[in-house]
Amino acid sequence: MGLVVYNTRTRRKERFEPLEDKKVKMYVCGPTVYDFPHIGHGRSYVFFDVVRRYLEFLGYKVTFVTNFTDVEDSITKRARELGKQPLQLANEMIDVFLKEMDRLGVKRADVYPRVTQNIDEIVEMAKRLVEIGYAYVVDGEVFFDVKKTGGYGLLINQPVEEIIAGGNEEGTSTPVDVKHNSYDFALWRKSKPGEPSWNSPWGIGRPGWHIECSAMAAKHLGPTIDIQGGGMDLIFPHHENSSIVSQACFGKPFAKYYIHNGFITANKRKMSKSLGNFITLREVLRKYDYEVVRFFLLKGQYREPLEYSDKEMAEAEANLRRIQASMRKAVRASAAKSGKGCKEAERKLVSKLVQAKNMFIEAMNDDFNTEEAINTLLKASECIEEFAQTCKRFTSEEAGQQAEAICKQFNDIMGVCKKL
Repeated sequence: MGLVVYNTRTRRKERFEPLEDKKVKMYVCGPTVYDFPHIGHGRSYVFFDVVRRYLEFLGYKVTFVTNFTDVEDSITKRARELGKQPLQLANEMIDVFLKEMDRLGVKRADVYPRVTQNIDEIVEMAKRLVEIGYAYVVDGEVFFDVKKTGGYGLLINQPVEEIIAGGNEEGTSTPVDVKHNSYDFALWRKSKPGEPSWNSPWGIGRPGWHIECSAMAAKHLGPTIDIQGGGMDLIFPHHENSSIVSQACFGKPFAKYYIHNGFITANKRKMSKSLGNFITLREVLRKYDYEVVRFFLLKGQYREPLEYSDKEMAEAEANLRRIQASMRKAVRASAAKSGKGCKEAERKLVSKLVQAKNMFIEAMNDDFNTEEAINTLLKASECIEEFAQTCKRFTSEEAGQQAEAICKQFNDIMGVCKKL
């Protein structure tokens, strides 16, 4: 079976077939950088890091883009509280984010576009949408007309009439009765006092949130991408709106596959600042090795909630240490020049590891099922431990190299063992 992925847009698993043979264009929405990254950020970026690694293992050339929203109300508000300039705070938080992702073993994106570095592209996209009739201007602000396009509401699986009846799109000073529809959203906004602003054909202002990703994705990946990724909280309105903006501008679908990961919970409730159950990555990484945190974030099915607790972390650590220890024993046995060798035992071990590799691939081919992939690693570690109890080395160099290569392939994809 080849790779299948669950597509949020169609709500079913589909065979993965990229737009270009052996090339994948991925755009994973990055953070709004006003505060320290939290463990929910960690889950999203670790998961999509594994998606990228697995696609590369399958032979795809992946171009991976993650943006930074570095101008937004929350940044201005937080900067004011700290007595800093908004862009100063944003730059500081970008540095923190990158360092903490490095600690989690997340590979760097090919490009990290920032909103403030792509204002010209955003303005040009908004101008085009006004010119072709998908957007309109009201008192220096530009709005996208959600009723002008077909297909709005596909990601949220809700008719456009119900969405519009739901109320005013947040983040604009324009009264709802001035807009064509209550949920028309801003492509360009008037700047508020103290926040960054730029010149535009409609006056001084700044971009609306949703068009930012549309413009940056188009600049770096083209009008249509293979994978749009992010947390489930981004499905609506952000991914719904950014996709419809791109489709209106270019006349093509924005993404072929939409992949969204679930939330982190505590006591079965979604983590949030308002509930007081919120925890930053910095706090978690003070308590646990990065490998343990990464392993924990991968141990569940990615679309399901993942419960965070000391008990869950302890269980994750115990299982990870078993896997790490066994993999290292296999690598040492491959390199050993002396000690007891066991031809029949090593033949059985290599056979079981090949079987485990096939099971691992089968699990990952089933919508990146890291939960089942980890179960396979645990079973493989049992086989290695059984071998290591009586044998200290491989008598066959070929068998040793094969066992070592399989263990390293597991780790190249999951990234849970710093040194083998």
